[in-house]
Amino acid sequence: MNKEEFLYKLNLIRDLMKAEALDGILINSLANFSWLTGGRGFIGIASENLCASILVTSDAAYLLTNNIESGRLANEEVNGQLFTFKEFPWFRESEKQRLIKEIMGEGRYCTDTQLNQQFVYIRSRLNEQEKERYRWLGLNTARAAERVCRQLKEGMSEFEVAGMVSRELWSLGIEPVTLLVAFDQRISSYRHPLPTDNRLVKYCMIAIGGRKWGLVASATRLASLGALDDDIMKKHKAVAKIDTCFISNTRPGNSVKDIFNKAVACYSDEGYPDEWKKHHQGGLTGYAPREYRATPDIDQTVSANQAFAWNPSITGTKSEDTILILEDGNEIITHTGQYAYIEAEYDGYKLMRPDILIL
Repeated sequence: MNKEEFLYKLNLIRDLMKAEALDGILINSLANFSWLTGGRGFIGIASENLCASILVTSDAAYLLTNNIESGRLANEEVNGQLFTFKEFPWFRESEKQRLIKEIMGEGRYCTDTQLNQQFVYIRSRLNEQEKERYRWLGLNTARAAERVCRQLKEGMSEFEVAGMVSRELWSLGIEPVTLLVAFDQRISSYRHPLPTDNRLVKYCMIAIGGRKWGLVASATRLASLGALDDDIMKKHKAVAKIDTCFISNTRPGNSVKDIFNKAVACYSDEGYPDEWKKHHQGGLTGYAPREYRATPDIDQTVSANQAFAWNPSITGTKSEDTILILEDGNEIITHTGQYAYIEAEYDGYKLMRPDILIL
């Protein structure tokens, strides 16, 4: 992340401080750390705990961390020249609070988690640099899933396929923060199928949440060793139309609950009125796999330069991609143009949605 982008985001935080009558904000969440720095503030990939905190005041940005992490963070994860580093011994974690008190004095501050709604608002409106990073991430996350789908062989285990996807992602520095793999009956049995030693007979689903620079791109791809029965193909055609309903209606100024309810009606029109109740349908994305999940009564409005990932499913099939909401239309950033596709239409709006790849 360059200096200009960092300072722009720092000013957004300071504007929030003024609005909340604060002298400082302490950033303790992974999403906000990555949003502000573009770096990795964690040790364990699945951890929500930061190995450093950022204290923003009206005239400085302090990075508070222990002696184990300070060098790596300064040299590899954040622009060390833009921060004032405050280091403490790893065995004296309580020193962090003393440093905060020393910096803030009698000033009023709170944590970013106490202002979660406000931070989601500012970090979900992506700037031009973020959109370019997201395009790269979306394309390469989808390519990873699609490359592995083309290599499927009977008898492979779900663990093996998950490993293949992981290799594709890690080779590009993309962290597989969500990785679901299911074969055959497990696709119908579970909406969140963590990989097992189940062996492939015919039908495969891969669902990925790939993270880089803190941004998360989501995509699902389906493939089969030979033709599938008409029932699954009918369901997939229906779920592609429902996804098209979601995507076409996700435009600036539209209410999320209205978008959701139109999709619920589409489920009914396609002959699957209760399937939406069996799994969440996705929602706003960006610096979390889902910044929030849409519901029939959520009080949110779509804005330009946000990203959404919808994931409608009908038992045995699913459709999922990540989209940027732009002023002049929506851009599917996980569309590679190199997979099997099905044309779906909703209310005159046509889209090419990923089909089930027949090998």
